[in-house]
Amino acid sequence: MRSLVDAIVRGGGALATGLCGLTCLVAVAHAESARVVVMPFESVTGASGRAVRPFETLVVAGVKQVPGFVLVPWEEARRAIDKKKRRELERCEGDAKCLAEVGRLVSAAYVVSGDVSELDTGAVCYLRAVRPSGAVDSASTTAVFGADKSRHSNEALAAAYRLLAPERYQGLLQLEVDVKGARIFVDGQRASESPAQPIRLAVGTHALRVTHEQYRDFVHFVEIAFDQQVSLQVKLTAFPVVTDEMREKARTQGKPLPELPPVVETRPAPW
Repeated sequence: MRSLVDAIVRGGGALATGLCGLTCLVAVAHAESARVVVMPFESVTGASGRAVRPFETLVVAGVKQVPGFVLVPWEEARRAIDKKKRRELERCEGDAKCLAEVGRLVSAAYVVSGDVSELDTGAVCYLRAVRPSGAVDSASTTAVFGADKSRHSNEALAAAYRLLAPERYQGLLQLEVDVKGARIFVDGQRASESPAQPIRLAVGTHALRVTHEQYRDFVHFVEIAFDQQVSLQVKLTAFPVVTDEMREKARTQGKPLPELPPVVETRPAPW
């Protein structure tokens, strides 16, 4: 069976479907997934477990949605702890060595712990992920759950990505440029050319420049949000380039000299 799974991994999804269909595809997906165990969250303010548990449940749900990772149920980890008679591992209180021990008991690639600080309108969760292989932090982040509960699930999912797959903590930028062949630069690096497919970017603020030899550059700062698409219209035709040759021709013909239009540059509003 092992050799069969290895062959499927090497041959890809088409081979898997041909050999045994969906069952083998699921087996391959689990074989390639990294196991993650989430420890019971603790309260910074001394609140009861009942008050902390909803935020733990949100983070657990977020971890389940990150592709490439599979959640190890806490009950499985608890049984492994009981079997080894290591009850002290049930409450690590953020200690990296303790968390690593729990991860090794269940062959997990990551162990996530969380401390919850309750607020009047929600809570702040301080999260960390430890890799048992080295007993060191892989990442840490903060999840803020405000008064708007409809946003809690998205915040938990974003926190899970920041912890486990920060390279995929991204959003999309869709540009509608009114000129073909314009070059698109993001943070000084060439990203595409118009007409362009959506550009995947890391969450945060990015410097955008769209340039074409016949038009003035379009400069803009864009804010990318997690798992969302930002759409922006770029109108280069409104800002044609006025060359020295055009200005000299106008001067010799006694016509008014065309004015150079300003470069368009916008920045995010101040806090």
